[in-house]
Amino acid sequence: MKTLNILKYAKFQALICAFAGIIGGVLYATIGTYIDLTGVNGFNYGTVLAYIAIPVMPLYFATLGFLFALVGGFLLNKFNYLLKFNEFNFELKTENDSKIHILKYAKFQALICSFIGLGFGIFYFFGGLIVDTLVTLELSDPIIWDNTPGLSYGTLLAFMALFLMPLYTAAVGFLSAIVGAFLFNKLKHPFRNMDLNFEKTKNND
Repeated sequence: MKTLNILKYAKFQALICAFAGIIGGVLYATIGTYIDLTGVNGFNYGTVLAYIAIPVMPLYFATLGFLFALVGGFLLNKFNYLLKFNEFNFELKTENDSKIHILKYAKFQALICSFIGLGFGIFYFFGGLIVDTLVTLELSDPIIWDNTPGLSYGTLLAFMALFLMPLYTAAVGFLSAIVGAFLFNKLKHPFRNMDLNFEKTKNND
């Protein structure tokens, strides 16, 4: 069965997320400037600081993308015998050029991020379940845990995290991949020779 070259994919995902971070930084700075100029305080020191988001957000997004890809890629390889996912080549060839297949890559990134969300959901639910159980059995002070009432209706609601967190992280991964891959295709000249096939082979181990 085919496997993902995790490190190669993580590096590329960091690049894609950096592109998405550029958009986030520009939007943050632009909207912040507009709000300040039309508000009571007007242009101020905070307005200038908001422009730091333009270089910082790409770095932040790239770091998150790299880490998510490492963890999600590892989980995919471990459990791919269940999923049987065999398509790791995201190159879309045209008559004069080649680029990344945006939708195909976005779907894959949503799958990877859903693994991360599932991990968060499991941690959130079972962590909360343990805390609520300890409080209910009077083995722990509820004040320590933000005055949790113990096992309650909220414990049952926390179970929804097992489903909602994977959906949320998958949506974030999908949208960031759409934006990042679009910009990559538009600005790919410096990366025109980049290999978009992330299948693990003996030559790229």
